[in-house]
Amino acid sequence: DWSSDVCSSDLIRYPGAAIGFIASIAVSRNDKRLRVRDEIANAIGIPVLVSLPVAHPSDAAGWTRLLQEYKPGAVHAWRLRMALQRLRRSDDFLDNGRDHRTGSLLILSLSSDPGALALGPQLAVFAASLGIPTALVVGPQQDANAAATLRTACGVGPSASAQRSSHLRVAAYDEGDFGELPGAVFTVVVATVDGQAPQMPDTMRTTSTVLAVSAGAATADQLARVAVSAAIDGREIGGILVADPESDDNTTG
Repeated sequence: DWSSDVCSSDLIRYPGAAIGFIASIAVSRNDKRLRVRDEIANAIGIPVLVSLPVAHPSDAAGWTRLLQEYKPGAVHAWRLRMALQRLRRSDDFLDNGRDHRTGSLLILSLSSDPGALALGPQLAVFAASLGIPTALVVGPQQDANAAATLRTACGVGPSASAQRSSHLRVAAYDEGDFGELPGAVFTVVVATVDGQAPQMPDTMRTTSTVLAVSAGAATADQLARVAVSAAIDGREIGGILVADPESDDNTTG
């Protein structure tokens, strides 16, 4: 094989390249992070409901812009719509908010995975854009720093010039019992836990729970620990949301 001969000759001629090549193979073999949807789903036996690119706000101002301006493209909007239907198991939920049965969703992610944190706000903004009275709630976190800037954005009321949907309300709280915001048909709660030693934060109870994870951000062991911690807390995970899927991932989860 001509290509392999060239590669071999290069490695012989440049021993530094050979060392780097061998090291890269060793690292890739030891890297157990899950990168494709099927791997993520199979790790804990729970299906992927939706996968889409996410914003990566670095401060409260960035989160405020996301809450005001997020608008997915046609393909991702359709995927989000299908995910909402699967979560609610009712098309009536998407009928411009006219169905008054309320539902709530906890979106759980790893504190070491900031990309996945954006899935909750993006889902809430999208639901509000459909005319569904939606609340986004940031409660206590296992690591207070993991969602600190999002909490700041949610704890400040919108300015007079804010473009946030009239169907979206946001709230942040630190402790105590927090019920659903009045008038909200759909409540999205975001919470983060440590992937090595997850402990469920004392956040509000919800009717459903999903796990959010970025491609290449977690191992099967970490996802399993989080799933067990959630189950002990009486929160069975019903689906997975994947942030920033690999461009060459042709699996579905």
